[in-house]
Amino acid sequence: MHELCVKYLKDAGIDFGQRGHPFSDLYLDLKTLNEPFPLKSFENITMQLVIALEEIRKFNNLHHSEYIKKLSAKDTSFWGVKYEIQWYYILIKKFKEKRITAIRRGISGLEPDFIINYHRNDIGIETTCLTYDLNSSMSDPISKIKQAIFKKGEKQYASESCCLIIDISNLIFYRKIYSNFSITISELTDLINSNFGAVLLFQSVHIKGDNGDPRYVNQFYNWINPKISHSLEVFIKDVFDGPKEDFSEKLRFPVG
Repeated sequence: MHELCVKYLKDAGIDFGQRGHPFSDLYLDLKTLNEPFPLKSFENITMQLVIALEEIRKFNNLHHSEYIKKLSAKDTSFWGVKYEIQWYYILIKKFKEKRITAIRRGISGLEPDFIINYHRNDIGIETTCLTYDLNSSMSDPISKIKQAIFKKGEKQYASESCCLIIDISNLIFYRKIYSNFSITISELTDLINSNFGAVLLFQSVHIKGDNGDPRYVNQFYNWINPKISHSLEVFIKDVFDGPKEDFSEKLRFPVG
């Protein structure tokens, strides 16, 4: 593990030498496997998180402090916060590229996570992350996805100009479920009915590159509302069909 990552996240209450936090628990579990690929994948994910946090710090120090505090949560809400941070980072990059003209975080419970100005129109971005437990009473991951879409769809900000992005990456760890998961997801997207302009089911996976090291790949399934706003439709094409996000940057940030 990169020493700077360890120090950075320790300030957020994540100590990779101790159990008690979902992120450090996962790291220590992976270490016991004695397999280099999963551990290297985890280290890449950790570096991505730190890079995103540092970019947020430079963009808005108050938001950075709030995220550092939220990351210390010792329950599954950590994964949702982590995913929101990753999307904030992506939106900041779009802002710096002048592909969007403004970003602000929404009012909790009343507005989506992010409101951006794109082509002179406001667009909402709501993110959520699903974690799955095989021992849960809800044994069907599809039901969990449908429940998340329904629950978020009841919010007052669910509209044709707002996109709901659901991270389902956690589900890929359960291979028995995942063996035919892509087909089921494809069927699910045909059945979605929501007030959102679009619902994106997103997963991030590491695959072995030519040199054996993990390579980060993003995949998504999408449902588009026939009434989607034009600005949101163009924004989605811009983000997902345009230049791909590169998380291979070198880690550079102040310490101390």
